[in-house]
Amino acid sequence: MLKEALTLFIPSIAKWSCNKKVRKKIEIEQGLSCPSAFEDIKKIDPNVLKNVNEKEIEIKGKLEDKAKTNVIGLTISVTLILGAFSLLQNIYGKLGSGFLYWIAFSLFVLSVIYMLSAGLNVIHVLIAENTIHVPALAKDGEEHKKDLDKQIGLNRARNTIRNNYVFTSYACIRNSLICLLLVMIIAIIPIQTKKTNNLASSTYNNFYYSEAAMDSINNGVDRLKVELFISSQPSQEGTHSVVDSANKLYLKYFESNDTVNVIIIETYE
Repeated sequence: MLKEALTLFIPSIAKWSCNKKVRKKIEIEQGLSCPSAFEDIKKIDPNVLKNVNEKEIEIKGKLEDKAKTNVIGLTISVTLILGAFSLLQNIYGKLGSGFLYWIAFSLFVLSVIYMLSAGLNVIHVLIAENTIHVPALAKDGEEHKKDLDKQIGLNRARNTIRNNYVFTSYACIRNSLICLLLVMIIAIIPIQTKKTNNLASSTYNNFYYSEAAMDSINNGVDRLKVELFISSQPSQEGTHSVVDSANKLYLKYFESNDTVNVIIIETYE
């Protein structure tokens, strides 16, 4: 159970483990030997062996096509990751540097790591594993059949390794998109713990004033008139921009949970 869960989070673990077993079994890297693909090749027609080997080569092409298809998924992931920057900014604006923000940031970083891992797996399939084993033309008879049998085994092993890389790439793209989806969910959670617009140090009753608003008050704007006018407005949570024509003031404030955060106070003639 633990191993399966770990494989879901880190798809490359299964790939490394399986590929290591395959490479060790057939000794591809050293090219010393290869297990027989068939139990008794003496009873098999050479043409059948040729067809089987050709099919293994066709499978190689199909796996490479799948790897190329993954490039489309990577393009989508990159686009979503670029868009996630604004989501992180929105989350920080709502939640500040709290626990949920760091969860969202961690998920974003994981999404980037998964995307890079998927790309590396695709590149590996198309470049590092781009090998085909073909039988020697000079051999004939039983030697030719044995050689065909060996090449089929090698090509099957190569295809197994390619398939592991392609599957791992799919899994990484899947995990990347899941992480981005979780970031989006956190971004739309209807909570706000951070006071907006860098609220300043001045608080009067349930009114909070930003530094810019306090500058206007210090320059002669009557604070009580501001509070009376805002209090006379319909109470509704959210950001509001209003004009106090009697006192020739433009006001912008944020209202939430019976508190008013005054953001901007500007006078006009």
